[in-house]
Amino acid sequence: TDSIEDRMKLIASRETADRANRAKSEFMARMSHELRTPLNAILGFVQALHRTIGKESRESVTEIRDAGHHLLSLIDDLLDLSRVETDQLAFSRDHLPVSMLLDQASRYLANRALRRNQNLFVDLESTLWVLGDRTRIIQVLINLLSNASKYTPSGGKISLFATGMPDCVRIHVQDTGHGISAEKLGRMFIPFERLGESSHPGVGLGLYLSRQLAERMDGCLGLNSSEGS
Repeated sequence: TDSIEDRMKLIASRETADRANRAKSEFMARMSHELRTPLNAILGFVQALHRTIGKESRESVTEIRDAGHHLLSLIDDLLDLSRVETDQLAFSRDHLPVSMLLDQASRYLANRALRRNQNLFVDLESTLWVLGDRTRIIQVLINLLSNASKYTPSGGKISLFATGMPDCVRIHVQDTGHGISAEKLGRMFIPFERLGESSHPGVGLGLYLSRQLAERMDGCLGLNSSEGS
């Protein structure tokens, strides 16, 4: 009897946790949507202002615009996360050339790498193809490239390339940053985990969301690193 009662309690606890998780995801989705609408309007006015003001004031407006786009990307991550967790995010399944995916994702990072004096290497000679959602694969690659740029020092190198495996295609994002300790490595895919890092922007969602997106496309996302290398 005790065993049956314990199982019933466990089932009830799981159902309560599932309801709480769904409620959290639905709340995040609603809040993200409500925040996104006025922020888009603000960015529209900032863009118009940027075109009309004098050169001496343009730098300040550029900072406002960049901060707004950063905030918008965080809101989009929250919205995507809530949709993934509630199975409301649709994925297409198309045959896609890997070279096209690498090219489009790397274009996002090119200017940032140039500003930070980082060397960006992209292998566009690949003849490999993958099956997946173009938008979501590029989103994952941009997240990984942004992380690489964030932690790679000036003069460092970021590489984006693909290799063919017997039953899959592996896309690599490598950088020459300072590396991550074994203890921290196990916590990298925990949502909202910043690992005590406060000197770089972000809320700790990028890697977790990227892994969720990869798994929804029947892929996987892993990380190899060692501190000091």
